[in-house]
Amino acid sequence: MRAALLALLPSALAAGVASKLSSQLKSQGDSLVVSVACCGVEGSPSILRSALGAPSSAVAVVPASTPLILSTLDEVSDGAAVVGASDVIMLEVRFADLVARSAHGLALLRPLLQRAISLRHIRKQKKLLVIAITDFEGAEIAESEVEAFVNAEMETMASTLGEGATPLSSVLQTRCFFVPYAAFEESSYLRCVDEMKASFTSPEASTFLFSDGQWSAPASALQSCLDQAAASDVAGSAQAAAPAELHVAYQCGLLAEAVTREFNKGVAQLRKTTDSALLVDFGEQAAGLLSAALTRFDAESDEYAGLSAAKAARSALEAQLTRALYPPFRKQLSALQRQSLAKFRQKLAALKPSNEIDEQLKALVKESGTTFEAQAKALVPPGTTWSYSYEKRAVQDNVAENAALHLQTLQVQGLYLPTEGVQLPVDMSVHWLGLHPFGRDSRFDPVGADDVPAFRPQAAPMSLRASEGYRPRTKRTDPKRMVFQDKMIQ
Repeated sequence: MRAALLALLPSALAAGVASKLSSQLKSQGDSLVVSVACCGVEGSPSILRSALGAPSSAVAVVPASTPLILSTLDEVSDGAAVVGASDVIMLEVRFADLVARSAHGLALLRPLLQRAISLRHIRKQKKLLVIAITDFEGAEIAESEVEAFVNAEMETMASTLGEGATPLSSVLQTRCFFVPYAAFEESSYLRCVDEMKASFTSPEASTFLFSDGQWSAPASALQSCLDQAAASDVAGSAQAAAPAELHVAYQCGLLAEAVTREFNKGVAQLRKTTDSALLVDFGEQAAGLLSAALTRFDAESDEYAGLSAAKAARSALEAQLTRALYPPFRKQLSALQRQSLAKFRQKLAALKPSNEIDEQLKALVKESGTTFEAQAKALVPPGTTWSYSYEKRAVQDNVAENAALHLQTLQVQGLYLPTEGVQLPVDMSVHWLGLHPFGRDSRFDPVGADDVPAFRPQAAPMSLRASEGYRPRTKRTDPKRMVFQDKMIQ
């Protein structure tokens, strides 16, 4: 059996990622390259590929000061061989999967690292593990705490990989990138993508990739390691499990595929409904679909109950189905955000100016937050640990901003004057009553002993009238003509 598997090695490599990586390594000759094994991306373009502008093929070459060879591990069969011949491992994981310790989190590395450590004798070079944590909510937790959590989880994983497992520090060097939501924090998202691109392509900006050439090697040396790792991996896989366990795993895999197909029909109908309206009972409907799928799997795999392969298949199926419900859940949260803000603006426009407008706005803001909390909680399927804290905080900030703006508008219009939390201006003036503002009245101010006489030595002399006779200026004003005579009355 082992000889048959070794004989099938060339055909297996011809159809897998390892064969394509081998071709690219051969084309590079003896030049230095950085081989990057990418995993953790399902149905969406890799952030690293998007940042580097790499094509979407399974193996792509990115020109740089040291060329990058990106290999996407879609097949577990030759994944260990690719990891064994790569100096950099790139894992893309969602923050929710990381915190929940789901099968789509760090657990993706367990089978790869388990066989890569067993193949470490082929290439003893320490590997660089780059983890891109997507949909990260920085307001909920600090980056340092997440890095400590990742290191603790990796140490625990390394200690449970079986005999001969070595400390993580001697096998991997970890580096984390925290990528926020692209839809909500576009500027931070683009800045993080640029930082990731510079770290992989720019020797000046890089702090871990090109500083001393630790993570680069001649392409011919990596090609030799890939061939040896592929041969050792297939030989080891022939003795990895008993035929009975393989049969159970195969049957459970077929059953899981059938259950998934039936589940996807219900999810497609649910997505069509969520795209057009907000479902207040989305959590119950999603939980019902998930429960029905798992119930069917349990019923049809009853003969394998208790076996480790069946338990592992059920756990992986549950994680996969739960993950499929996450995109419509995010859409429902966005719809709930829009609806909550629209209702708040309607109530805000209906408020009339009054002395209690401040208290009314506070009550309205509190009511809006409480309503959103209750409705968002109903959207979370029971049994999941999905969070809506980011959407809740965004709604609260928007509502508070609209309320403050409305209050300021009323103040500008003169319809509201705050009485709390403001400092009223104080105007103080001092007045003095002047008893004689326009001088003293001579009638009520007789000359006293304290008065000082006013003497003007340069005063103009008084004009005196002539006393030696009278000379009228004109004949009309002659007083003699004003005397009545007898002739006048005749």
